[in-house]
Amino acid sequence: MREPNNKYSGLEPAIQICILDYNEFDDDKAIHQFHLTGEDAVDGVKRLITIVTFELHKPIINVEDPVSRDNLEAMRSIYIDGVLDSDAPKYVQAVYNKSNYYNLTKEDQLEVDAIESAIDQREAELSYAKIEGKNEEKFEVAQSLLAQGIDLNIIIKATKLSAEEIEKLK
Repeated sequence: MREPNNKYSGLEPAIQICILDYNEFDDDKAIHQFHLTGEDAVDGVKRLITIVTFELHKPIINVEDPVSRDNLEAMRSIYIDGVLDSDAPKYVQAVYNKSNYYNLTKEDQLEVDAIESAIDQREAELSYAKIEGKNEEKFEVAQSLLAQGIDLNIIIKATKLSAEEIEKLK
């Protein structure tokens, strides 16, 4: 899954494969997990790949945790109904958005990338402006305190500016 503000963080070796709507097993379980290990694995601890099958049309009975069960139900809603529940967990929303992205044409994907890049650029500009605004405010406060004859050490403590920066304001 992509980290915020890191467009390429999802580029890593595959460690899990999820096969959705693959009806292979005769039981009533919706979830089946299989782990492939390397030759140097000790008691199967070093897993190279985990294969998870999620049979969408079967009930989720082998998942004990209610939160996990709800999350899987939200996933099922996406893939069967094509609907994202408004209260779906963030990672389910990310899966939904990612699958929608990869279903776009290459041209549309490029447009989405350009829009995301512009949004990231704008957020960076706003963040920089906010920092610069705070710095300017410090100088204005320091100048005002100097005009009132406040001691230099008090101004340094109040504004966290250096003595040299404050001296330049005189």
